[in-house]
Amino acid sequence: MKSSISSGLRVSRKLVAIHKEVPRIPCVTNTADFWAFSQAGRQLADLHLHYEKAILYPVKIQCTVAKLASEDYRVEKMKYGKKGKEKDLTTIHYNSKITLSGVPLEAYV
Repeated sequence: MKSSISSGLRVSRKLVAIHKEVPRIPCVTNTADFWAFSQAGRQLADLHLHYEKAILYPVKIQCTVAKLASEDYRVEKMKYGKKGKEKDLTTIHYNSKITLSGVPLEAYV
């Protein structure tokens, strides 16, 4: 009896995981919306497939150590910089050792 319950839970967890991985396809009511989503999807797929060819933003990378090891690239919690009480979207603290500055605001568009 116990094995059938645990196998049922495993199947249920797999279904939840599969559901999360399935692309979300919006329901549209007119042709114009369909083609707008279609074009946006193609652009997104192109970005994912050809990201190596994208134009890089002129960002300055600041490190607190002289030489970074592979474990130094681990993301702990990314945060924006601060200007007083406001968020500084031009600065991203990648982790305690790496900070990106000079991020253009059009990167968020």
